[in-house]
Parts: sequence; structure tokens; C-alpha cells
Amino acid sequence: MGDRPSRSRPPDSVRGRIPLPGRPRWAWLLGTGLRRWRIRRILRSVVPHVASGSTILDVGSGPGYDAEELARLLPRGQVGRWVLLDPQPEMLAQARRNLARPPTPEGPWALIVGDAAALPLRDGSADVVLSLGVLCCMAEGSVPAAIAETTRALRPGGWLVFGIPPWRREGDIERWEQAGVGLVSRPRRGAALLQKRL
Repeated sequence: MGDRPSRSRPPDSVRGRIPLPGRPRWAWLLGTGLRRWRIRRILRSVVPHVASGSTILDVGSGPGYDAEELARLLPRGQVGRWVLLDPQPEMLAQARRNLARPPTPEGPWALIVGDAAALPLRDGSADVVLSLGVLCCMAEGSVPAAIAETTRALRPGGWLVFGIPPWRREGDIERWEQAGVGLVSRPRRGAALLQKRL
């Protein structure tokens, strides 16, 4: 199930900005039935675009609930590799426990301690990127770097599922478009399906 998370401090891009659900102690809030239902509504928009053998990157994965919900929506064996990235080792430890519970989503799963503003991935290595409630947890000065890094890691023609809480401004979609990732649809308020231009 990937490398073991190390014990380290979150990067400066997130320190001090994490809303309660983004903190390990309160991560259970991300797994409530209502939130999972809302996330499924958003994730359904990308399901037809996930090709067999795809690599799916969940940036700011937390305890892994969003990737777990997408895995349940996809046919078994559809995904070639899952990459869950979070700056907090404790969140990835929770993800490891969640992924070990039956029914276990198909893997392989890589759990990586990392910063959205400096992704430890090759250019174009992800076919689908989930970025659900990540930018709101970052220092505003780090958001442009996170958008640039996510765009870099997404392959041309790849898909981005982006979500922001209702209290965050809607200007983030324009930032993605300026980075070369165009809006395809808005499955609900505060969410968007985007595709990286070829």
C-alpha cells in the first residue's frame, strides 16, 4: 500500500491555515454520510473519463475518503494506480487504516507525504487529479504554486475534479483556466470538472 508516512511538520504552505476537517483529530468529519453523498455527486462527473489503467492522484487526500468514494463508483480493475498525497503523516496513517477495511478498494495505492505546492511527481504522470477542499487549506501565497504543480503533474487531456467550500471565492476556477486547465462542467456549486488542454 505504498511507503510508510514519516513524522514531519506540514509545509509552510499549509501550516496554520487548516480548517477543522483538515486536521487529523477532526478528519472523521470528512467521512460523514452527507459529505460522502456530496462528494459522490461531484465525482460522478469524471467517471466516464477514467480510462482503464489510469493513474489517479488525490492531492490533499486526508484520510482517503474521496479516493475511496471514486473507487466505489468505478468498475473493478479500472484504475492502474492510486496516489494519495497529503502533507500530514497522521492523515495518511488514517488513510492506510481506512483502505485496509473491507471492502478494500483495488490498488495499488501509494501514500505520499508531500506538499501540493511542490508535488514529488513526474510531469504528466496523472490521468485524473482530485483536488477537493485543498486550496482552502493553503496559505494564499502558495495557491498559485499548487495550481501550477497540479497542472504540471496532470497529463495533457487529463481530468481535474476541483472542489472548494462555499465560503471560498469562485476565482479559483479562473486561476485553473489561466494555468491551461479548461472548465468542462460544474456538477454543483463550488465544484468543477476541468480538462487539461492538449
